[in-house]
Amino acid sequence: MLDLNVALQVGLVSSLCLAFSDIAATRLFRNSSLYASLPYSLQGTLKIRGYSRLAEVNLIAALGYLFADLYLMNREDPKWNDVLIRVHHIVVIWVITVALAYESCCYFVIYCLMAEISTPFLTSRIIMKHLNLGSELSRFVNGIMLITIFPLCRIVPIPYYFWQVSAEFGRADFRLSYFVIFSWIFGPVILDLINIWWYSLMIKATITVFSQKQKLNNQYT
Repeated sequence: MLDLNVALQVGLVSSLCLAFSDIAATRLFRNSSLYASLPYSLQGTLKIRGYSRLAEVNLIAALGYLFADLYLMNREDPKWNDVLIRVHHIVVIWVITVALAYESCCYFVIYCLMAEISTPFLTSRIIMKHLNLGSELSRFVNGIMLITIFPLCRIVPIPYYFWQVSAEFGRADFRLSYFVIFSWIFGPVILDLINIWWYSLMIKATITVFSQKQKLNNQYT
């Protein structure tokens, strides 16, 4: 039976991909010659930072998921043994709330949320480990998928994200409050540091597993 948490994550990722496509199309239009020919006042009404109703719906769905996940974690672990996961969720909630309240930066928020593409593989790993499900091969394949997709959607995009952010500051139509700018930059920095730390732990765990298997092989050869 498909785990409900995995199903929700896959659905959320799929809807985020749709919103990302919608917002990416808006940004492509903004960089076209047609956009440059529009009156300045009209350019400002096009929500040039990627705000759209589709993005709004997806960000609200993401908020609901994060609040539900926080509630479940606090119910199961009221002592906060895993602080980083809660910090991660709280920072994402903060950034999404700012984006929705100011109707700006949704493109960048959804860009960051695309990192959740790796989450179903992590959840599957936890389920298979604690419930003793799946064969050794399926666990191995899931682990390879996790350690491959995690950096591709959480680590590798970091330079490109901040390159896009820095490019916005030089635009003539750049109009954002200092609070939004602070949230827009500082929030993702926290998330990036957490993701880098988590990935370093994955690498260490992977090296440990392979070294243990190597020792076992040496004992029987």
